[in-house]
Amino acid sequence: MAVHHSKILKEWLKGKENLIELDYLLSYSSELNPVEYINCYIKHKIYKMAPSRNFEQLQTRILGALMKLQKSRQFAKNFLNQKDLQFMRPI
Repeated sequence: MAVHHSKILKEWLKGKENLIELDYLLSYSSELNPVEYINCYIKHKIYKMAPSRNFEQLQTRILGALMKLQKSRQFAKNFLNQKDLQFMRPI
């Protein structure tokens, strides 16, 4: 589904061209998707631990990693300085 090409989004964007600039990305470009950097961080943290015994333990570990990220100013700084994510910086 080409969400960024949808009629609903195009209608919503009318009159906001000076506020929002769209960058059209390739269909699959994980290195340009900020969420992928977060997923990678969480996987790295979880894989270093002993295997989870059940879903609840895995969920607790994931939430713990997310909470740690939420408190980390250094991660946010490093995240925004990624070469591939420079298109996200304010102009």
